[in-house]
Amino acid sequence: MSTLRRPPAPNRRTTLVPQLGSFGLLLALPALLAAPPAFAGSREGELALRLQQVEDRAAGSSRLPDTHAVPAFDAGTYRRHLRSADAQRRAVLPARSGSIAGVLHWPSISLRPEELITDQRGLEDRLAWKHIGWAQRGVPTAAVTSHGVPQWLHAYRLGLLRPSDRETAEGALRYLSPRPHPDPKMTLSQKALIDPAFLAEVREWVAQRGGIVPLDSYNTTRQEWRVAQATGALPSGPLPHQRVWGGKDRGFDIFDEAGLPRLPTTPLVRDPVALTDSVLAMLRAAPGARKVMLKIPDSSAGGGNRELELPEGFATASASEQEALVRESLLRGPNAADGSSAEDWQRYRAEAQRAGVFAELFGDAKRAPSFQGCVQPDGSVEAISTHLQGFADPQDPRRLSRQGTVYRGGQYPAPPEDRWALQAIGLATGQELARRGIFGPFGVDTLITPSGIVVLETNLRTVGNTGPQHALRTLVPGRYDLTQGAWISAASRKPMSYMTADRVTAQADLLGLDAQRAIEVVRQAGLEFDHRRETGVALYMLPMLAINGQLGATAIAHSPEEADEMFQETARVLTRAAQQPPAGRALH
Repeated sequence: MSTLRRPPAPNRRTTLVPQLGSFGLLLALPALLAAPPAFAGSREGELALRLQQVEDRAAGSSRLPDTHAVPAFDAGTYRRHLRSADAQRRAVLPARSGSIAGVLHWPSISLRPEELITDQRGLEDRLAWKHIGWAQRGVPTAAVTSHGVPQWLHAYRLGLLRPSDRETAEGALRYLSPRPHPDPKMTLSQKALIDPAFLAEVREWVAQRGGIVPLDSYNTTRQEWRVAQATGALPSGPLPHQRVWGGKDRGFDIFDEAGLPRLPTTPLVRDPVALTDSVLAMLRAAPGARKVMLKIPDSSAGGGNRELELPEGFATASASEQEALVRESLLRGPNAADGSSAEDWQRYRAEAQRAGVFAELFGDAKRAPSFQGCVQPDGSVEAISTHLQGFADPQDPRRLSRQGTVYRGGQYPAPPEDRWALQAIGLATGQELARRGIFGPFGVDTLITPSGIVVLETNLRTVGNTGPQHALRTLVPGRYDLTQGAWISAASRKPMSYMTADRVTAQADLLGLDAQRAIEVVRQAGLEFDHRRETGVALYMLPMLAINGQLGATAIAHSPEEADEMFQETARVLTRAAQQPPAGRALH
């Protein structure tokens, strides 16, 4: 069993959706169950205010250019739509027995433009194995992308499947795209909302399914709710007012209720003076501490995090000197050696004053593992995976660091010495989410310190490890074994591992390498994933090669060591190929 069960909360509907397996529930299908009305009783005013604050930060701040603006947002209409959607879920599910007629895969990365680590097509491609996984099981799937999917890329992905799965997926999968738009950071939802003809096409596809079609999105902001309203699909993420529990600040309430250890933090503030005072007080209460992590609550992929380190003499400095050191550090920002720039820090300060910022005490850290899980419709919590996260190394773009702020990849599963604590923390966090009526996938980030493991934050959305985890579960069918903390192959009964990164090597190393040639290079080196061996490499973010040299890879194997070696060899053969002219061309 990979679930920890708790009794459903009072007055919560407990109708069960017939399961498509634990992998299917990873796509936030539980949120299709009836939920308490989004704005009910005496909390309506409070929730409405919180909704506007959160949604304006998470979605409204990533606005369209004025010439392509979406019709103005009306809070009253929005709340009525939420109530209507909840009523629809309550009425439809019993009549349909919870059947799923299809899936609308909608990988819109609805973040502020400054938070995007690459353009939309790269991030969408990272999530491609989600829709392939649905189609592989014969579920009618419409995969929506910003830029379309070329035939060679479609053939490459399906070619990695077992022959029987390949045929099933081919028959169940359809691609749809809105009109192209020149802005590379414009979200898929933004493009759709200014394309009525495209929305009508999607709505027709949803209606033809004749049943429940979840909108499977990266996150669920105001934009995705409006898309759902326009297409007839049902949102598959948290209700808007529930998203606050995935913020970096309010998420601490979840940890505190669960009794989980975490690092000291300051209150959320917007005033630089208040931030200086609170950071100073926190450091003085922890003798010897001189590192803090600044965090903007509604941020993603580490984009809202900045690490500050005070000088070594901070602890012995006088009170006035300590205050001056903190004030100067907050004014100057991270060192240039950390990969930051003065311009970046000024932008961060402006965003912190707009959205709020808090500081977290940050001591010596060994590594940063994470947990991924899913709260199911009956309130039980499923363990999905654990990872040892890898971060961008500002000193060497060719390697991943065990510490940092910007997620780049990681190792699956987490080391055995961390795995059991991660699962206990993740399942306890999931119980608290279930108690609040929140269903669907979630992630918990942690930190291993000299004194033990501490929790950092909860994400109520698709996380960075979701894409490679879907690749593993689609390419190697099996089950998650809680006692081993690993995915077990159904065919070989062996535990599986992988090494993954959004950049297989430095982007400059691969500039000029054609995507189809990259596929062929990996294949000729004997590194491509082979379903008979259950090992090999699956490339992703292939469209980005021609744009900026970025290419991701997931190396699947039967041990972490084998996966890491395969990943490193992939980087080597691709780098060599990029340095050589294609066959038939000579240098002049």
